[in-house]
Amino acid sequence: MLKKIRREKKEKKLKKKTKHNKEDTTPRLTKSQKWQLKKKEKKLKKQRGHIDEFQNTKDSIKFGETVHAPPSLIAPKKASKDENVHKPGKRSLLLKSILEENKQDKSCLQSDQLRKTSNKVIDKKGKRKTLPNAMRRQLDSQQKEIIAAYKKLKSSKYVK
Repeated sequence: MLKKIRREKKEKKLKKKTKHNKEDTTPRLTKSQKWQLKKKEKKLKKQRGHIDEFQNTKDSIKFGETVHAPPSLIAPKKASKDENVHKPGKRSLLLKSILEENKQDKSCLQSDQLRKTSNKVIDKKGKRKTLPNAMRRQLDSQQKEIIAAYKKLKSSKYVK
């Protein structure tokens, strides 16, 4: 008897759910579809907002204060997409050319030494403390050479 009552209740619930689903003629939207709808609504709101941009703004001017002109708005500068504009690390600087010459001379010697000593390739991109001591010393010496070359360039500029 109890089982029968429970079954009937379940069947009633199922019927109600199916009735509600049949009554809802609007299809269910996926998350991406909902996101797109929201995006479109935002865009429309923004377009409407641009029309009435200065309608809601109000300056509070105290008694006796004189205003000679409205405030001048300056548009933010946008980066130009010209080919003449240099990007970081892409310019050919004097120090860079000196380093490249030194690198070519040393790279030949180092590549021969590396081939003789080991086939192991060391990743120099990580932290210095994880590198082997020899590699660390080598990087330090390169860094000192670069600093010396830079100082030499600067001093030659001041002398001229």
